[in-house]
Amino acid sequence: RKFAEAWYSFRPGPGLSLDSLPVAESAAVGRPAEGVSGARGRRRTMKGFRDALMDAGKFYAHLDVHWEEIHDRWNEHLGDLGLDP
Repeated sequence: RKFAEAWYSFRPGPGLSLDSLPVAESAAVGRPAEGVSGARGRRRTMKGFRDALMDAGKFYAHLDVHWEEIHDRWNEHLGDLGLDP
């Protein structure tokens, strides 16, 4: 079985945080209720997660969402952010 690799980054803030990542189909983009996790419900596919994450980035531009599927480009993105790949 071949597994896909992908990397993403975002700046947590209103609309998306580590606690509210849309990893489940029932998770909606937006401010979750206090103490509610984005992990409730049926797990999303990688494509579904990417689509939900990118939608959040379109709706909340301040999140600065970035998705990469090529490792060299991911390293370049980390360099652009001032992080050591």
